[in-house]
Amino acid sequence: MGGKRGWGGGGGHSTSSGDANSSWNYWKGTWSPRNAKNAEARYDQVERRQDPHTVTGLQDAGTGRTAFLQALQKAVSAAKKHDVKLRKINEERASRQKLWKQYAEDTKRTFAKQKREFEAGRERQTGQDGFLLCSCRDHPAPPHRRP
Repeated sequence: MGGKRGWGGGGGHSTSSGDANSSWNYWKGTWSPRNAKNAEARYDQVERRQDPHTVTGLQDAGTGRTAFLQALQKAVSAAKKHDVKLRKINEERASRQKLWKQYAEDTKRTFAKQKREFEAGRERQTGQDGFLLCSCRDHPAPPHRRP
């Protein structure tokens, strides 16, 4: 069934690199433009050079005028952000004040309505008390019968 030679046994097999003495090697794969040594670098792999004709005063890396302008822009942006926050807070405060005023007016109206209904109910009860007192004097109650 199986031969007695192992994986590493001779048998006429050769490695991909052609070195018969190495125990194993990765397969190098097919030719690829990435592996070419004399290939040109891509546009994003090229180092940027300074063009002496386009040098401006704003190119200093974080010092002088550029740093000042960046700090100024940062301060202006922070001021705008805080201004928007304060404006929203003030709008919310005014909105809540209006809602409170509306709630207070509605509560006063509801209270006045309830008070009028209470007083009307009291007048009705007073009127009924007077009617009952008058009717009791005019019409005495029948005597109670015992069973």
